Amino acid sequence: MLFLRSRVASPDGTPLAGVELDVWQADAAGHNSNIHPNMPEWNLRGRFHSGSDGTFEVRTIVPAPYEIPKGGPTGAVLSALGRHFFRPAHLHLKIKRPEYGELTSQLYFEGGDYLDSDVANAVREGLIARLVRRDDPKELAARGLQKPYFEVRYDFMLVPLHAGAVRRGA
Repeated sequence: MLFLRSRVASPDGTPLAGVELDVWQADAAGHNSNIHPNMPEWNLRGRFHSGSDGTFEVRTIVPAPYEIPKGGPTGAVLSALGRHFFRPAHLHLKIKRPEYGELTSQLYFEGGDYLDSDVANAVREGLIARLVRRDDPKELAARGLQKPYFEVRYDFMLVPLHAGAVRRGA
């Protein structure tokens, strides 16, 4: 189990309420809905909104790295180059609020496989977050859980449209 915790704020630190978070990811075997056969449609996909304090928390699972499809032109090019077909484990995120525009990003996990050789070359240092294992009995009890879980914390900044491009911040 994984809890993604975040806060969305403007450049001056003002929390942004009502920000839509669209998140999607692979399952623990590296399969994505709407791509892999026999996966439930819209599995591990959802939309959420930040609270009045700009925060949100999403309960999901820790995704696995996944192999992109080998067929077609992309597969031919990667094969010719002798490259592997894997993406590191990550969460896809789309964060938007009308007067602030839209930010599309991916969040990777520190120490994960393929961070240095992502087939999509999309990993950036600022997009790697620490995955923390939580196993303290008090923390488990506070969440009504009996097994350890993971937590990742990552904050975002949205710049108003009139002030320039939408950017990621911490």
